[in-house]
Amino acid sequence: MYRRVLTIGLNLKAFAQDRRGATALAVVAAAAALIAGLGFAVDVGVLLNARAALQANTTAAVLNAAYQWDQAGASDSTATSAAQSWNTTHSVPLVSGITASASAVCLTSTSGLPSCGRTVNNVVALTQTGTVPTYFIRVLGFNSWTVSAKAAAAKGGGPTKPLNVMFVLDTTASMGNSTDDTGCAVPGVGSPKKIDCAAYGVQLVLKQLNPAIDKVGLMVFPGMSKTWTPSCSSTPSIEPYGTSGIIYQIGTTLDTNYAKTQGTLNDSDPLVIAVGDNSNGQTRCLQTPGGEGTFYAQAISAAQSALQSEGSSTAQNVIILLSDGEANETPGNGHMDATYAATACTPSTVCSPGHVEQQCNQAVANGQSATSAGTWVYVIAYDAGATGTGCPSQNIGSGNTATTVYDSPTGTSASQWSPCSALQNIASDPKKFYSANPSCSSVNSYQDVASQFQQIVISMTMPRLVLY
Repeated sequence: MYRRVLTIGLNLKAFAQDRRGATALAVVAAAAALIAGLGFAVDVGVLLNARAALQANTTAAVLNAAYQWDQAGASDSTATSAAQSWNTTHSVPLVSGITASASAVCLTSTSGLPSCGRTVNNVVALTQTGTVPTYFIRVLGFNSWTVSAKAAAAKGGGPTKPLNVMFVLDTTASMGNSTDDTGCAVPGVGSPKKIDCAAYGVQLVLKQLNPAIDKVGLMVFPGMSKTWTPSCSSTPSIEPYGTSGIIYQIGTTLDTNYAKTQGTLNDSDPLVIAVGDNSNGQTRCLQTPGGEGTFYAQAISAAQSALQSEGSSTAQNVIILLSDGEANETPGNGHMDATYAATACTPSTVCSPGHVEQQCNQAVANGQSATSAGTWVYVIAYDAGATGTGCPSQNIGSGNTATTVYDSPTGTSASQWSPCSALQNIASDPKKFYSANPSCSSVNSYQDVASQFQQIVISMTMPRLVLY
């Protein structure tokens, strides 16, 4: 027994003194460290790839949500639901158990975004959290990593092609009436009139456009006998519709000086003087002269001609028409030029025998013609109802030769245009039509004029990623 113990002790002593044994131990230790390091590196690599995939998924989710938010009839919940459900149909490699939390918020610290306020949001924010499995370091008790990602996107304000925008505003006497638009709140105006709400809506659009690339013009009807330089101490000279040389546009060219920077209006600019800058204490000089009714067909045609005269092949032409009226002007009271009233327009089925007939048909034809030329035509129907005599029939001739011409798509008494239906059909498509009258249906849920103008400018831009 003694010999056996002695032999073992001598062998251990020899092994300890043998350098080859020490080297073997070092190699084993180094190999173990190397394998552990490689395993940790692999797990970290998986983690980084998974986190990048989750971030890409979150970014895509908010951009899609912002796009969905911009569609007709969408709401805050549309955006948040779209963001939270994105990962259920777009899986993230290596990440499981994802939880998503989305919210719609008002972000004012970033310039160029759609306007927002106490009840209006402009950004959808999303946070997603999930787990990533480990493979090698689980021997140390770490079975998974927790990863998270955040992203936010505005529903508009992103770069798009340059815009040439022409506003066409109804400034007939009825626009000077107090509004029943309960959603209209104009800074500094306690009891706003319709024209106050319309002018404030234009201001909101101007603040969202980019003065470096977007051009803007303003037309009003009734038309004028000469160019009006906007001033609160001067009155535009009203001219009968159709008079030779009638002017609808304020100024002679599209404006590029309406804003100092995106979001800050240039209060000395003629267009801004006309519509005002209520948020900065400057009220409108635009007026609502009486004496003439509503005839917007020629103004639409004039707006399209002015946009086309810009001659830009890179810009998107846009018409934004607002009217509360019923297109029923007559020549006998001096409000429409007699020669123009009797002159047939083309196609003859639209307004035969003259412009005084089928005034809604003319406007619809002119709006559709602008759309066919590539212009986006937006329409806001202020108080245009679904019923009424806004597009009435006309009796032509007398006695046995008398005929009745109906203002309808077919020229017969069937399906006669109502004020609402005429304006609906002037718009390029249903998504570009807005109504502030509950009896006049629209796929867009916004019913106050200011929000409608905001929604229009949002629809003209792209969703945009923002820091939040």
